[in-house]
Amino acid sequence: MSKRPAVATLAAVSGDPNTPPRYDRRDLKGPFDLIGDVHGCLRELDALLRKLGYRADRKGVRRHPEGRVAVLLGDIVDRGPAAVKVIERVSSMVRAGTALYVPGNHDERLAAFLMGNEVDLAYGLEYTLDQLEALDDAGRDDAVERFLELYLEAPPYLWLDGGRLVAVHGGLEERMIGEFDTEIWRFC
Repeated sequence: MSKRPAVATLAAVSGDPNTPPRYDRRDLKGPFDLIGDVHGCLRELDALLRKLGYRADRKGVRRHPEGRVAVLLGDIVDRGPAAVKVIERVSSMVRAGTALYVPGNHDERLAAFLMGNEVDLAYGLEYTLDQLEALDDAGRDDAVERFLELYLEAPPYLWLDGGRLVAVHGGLEERMIGEFDTEIWRFC
């Protein structure tokens, strides 16, 4: 059995003591659309977003006409046939402010691999790596940069809607809400 990769997100805390930590988004009010475990399935993600009312703008960014925000609950890569396109879709939505993202264990393993850590090439990671390898150098570099930026800027959980909603991939004990340390990061 492999050891868990030692990769933490940078965004849990901010550098400014007067700025709330990045997981603390209690200022954001819903409605939110919580979406988990996309696993590289772009067609299904786009179908779900359409069903929820999101539409592509001129730049292809999915937006909801009433300002709803999609919250991607990790595991956006691995297993499916379009992991690179899912990275692009999620990244563009996060950059545009139409989505929020917290990483999952599959995202963590891809980030660890891309940063040179040894990980098992299993559980679908091999499919994502094959898709990256199939790109030309510029496309691969862009996809890797987009993913690592998305991952490294993501908090391990989000505290939303005046404290009424906690969004996380795996789980979080109540005592951990509003806090961050290595134990909490590993727990998420």
